[in-house]
Amino acid sequence: MSRHLVRKWLGTRESYNSLKNSPFLDAWTLYYVRNADGTTTEYFGSNLVTVPTGQLLPVNDILEEEPQVQDINPYDRFLVGKDGEGYKVIEYTLNNDYELVKEEMDFDWRYGVRVKSQGLKNYVYFDGKLKSYDDVECGEF
Repeated sequence: MSRHLVRKWLGTRESYNSLKNSPFLDAWTLYYVRNADGTTTEYFGSNLVTVPTGQLLPVNDILEEEPQVQDINPYDRFLVGKDGEGYKVIEYTLNNDYELVKEEMDFDWRYGVRVKSQGLKNYVYFDGKLKSYDDVECGEF
């Protein structure tokens, strides 16, 4: 039986993706990857260790189509999609050359997100529909 030294690495999603697309990704390294939304994802080599769940950073609005480039500012976030077809969280960031870069993340049953234009109500995508349980009609008493 051989022994291996496990190394740890911490970096951004962009750095990890460049390593992953090169021959330098080490199968015996534990990679901690910082995502644009502030979460951390763990990989052992190229294998995902944890499945991210929970509350995401708030988005500005819910849209059916991506906004026009002239209508957005750096670090704007949107929930884009339709019921039955699915949703994505899209964030616009700046790269090292100060150019606007779009980053996408699938939005499914594992996540919840608050929407600023809806008074920061929490939304989840469940059973093919985007729902908020912050408004519950309890009837009259």
